[in-house]
Amino acid sequence: MSTRPEPSDNDESSTAPKPPPTDDRRDATAPSPQPASTCGARHLIVTLAFTTSCCLSGVVFGWPALAVALKREGAFSSKCGDDDDECKSQEVALARVFTIGVLCMFGARLPVGLALDRLGARVTVVITLLGAAIGALLFAGDDYAVGFALITGCANGIHVGSMHLAQLFLGREGSVTTIFNGAHQMGSLVFLAFLGIYGSGVSLSSIFRGYAACLAGFALLHGCVIQPPSRYRKGDRVALACGVPCLRAHQSHEEVEKPGFVASSKAVIKHTVFLPLLAYKATILLSLQFFVAMLQPRLAEDGRSPAIARDMVIIFNVFSAILGLVVGLPVFGRILDRGDTITVSRCATLLAIIYDCLLAFSDAMDWPLFWDVPS
Repeated sequence: MSTRPEPSDNDESSTAPKPPPTDDRRDATAPSPQPASTCGARHLIVTLAFTTSCCLSGVVFGWPALAVALKREGAFSSKCGDDDDECKSQEVALARVFTIGVLCMFGARLPVGLALDRLGARVTVVITLLGAAIGALLFAGDDYAVGFALITGCANGIHVGSMHLAQLFLGREGSVTTIFNGAHQMGSLVFLAFLGIYGSGVSLSSIFRGYAACLAGFALLHGCVIQPPSRYRKGDRVALACGVPCLRAHQSHEEVEKPGFVASSKAVIKHTVFLPLLAYKATILLSLQFFVAMLQPRLAEDGRSPAIARDMVIIFNVFSAILGLVVGLPVFGRILDRGDTITVSRCATLLAIIYDCLLAFSDAMDWPLFWDVPS
């Protein structure tokens, strides 16, 4: 008679239903839990970079306030004749300095982009901040054109070089990018602050020497604390070590061999979005520069003082800086966080059309300022 073997513990465990396998893999797009120290560190980094960008990136747009201080300081006054009350030669010389600064600001963007790709964010930002500091020292020494060209040309480094910090905020990259764009507009208020300090009795050369020291301090801060050797990538985290933010975990990334400059340029030019975007940006910038350049002579035709034009541009800069943060961050930033770039492009295009229509009305009507103010 055969006996049935009793099931052993091992047999019971083998016949029992197994729990479903757990998938420990996380969605790459889902934000990982951030420790408290990490959260504080990344906010500190963005705050310091935002402060630096406010002090430099958009200073060229605050030129009207600086021009007032330069005229009071007597810049290019040697070009004025004894019987020339308006001193048009001085106005032309100041306008030339501004034109050189604008050209350097736009012309330096390509070298800054190449430097970011080849040298990394840390070296690029530090070099541009030190270059701007040298420009401030030259400006303090009455080398206005060269100094202003260095300041505005190097301003692109901190603006473009800080955009990668948005990768520290998973799911909120659009909002952080919008914050840095707002900092670019806030830069137009720097020279307005300089005008107030100059009015209190401080010489313009002393102001720019202090400005140079401030930029050099920011260069040290970016080199030691804020910027990584290359750039932050999506998924990176930072933490506070002895009160100093440092890279905590750099996610594994596949290193892809980057194409050369010529190949990259050809790929960008052949892209279907490049030419429409180029035409769009050129139209907006040309209309804006036309407004700034033609405001003073249009007011002069009505018998008004040229100082009114400078005051109006200063007021416009203040409002644009405030609206850039008040409107851009809660509206466009959150839309970009959802990945809806088409809606942002449509809204920007609509605003550009309204802006150009207002400029057209201001040129055709008898009350140009009535249409300029809302634009």
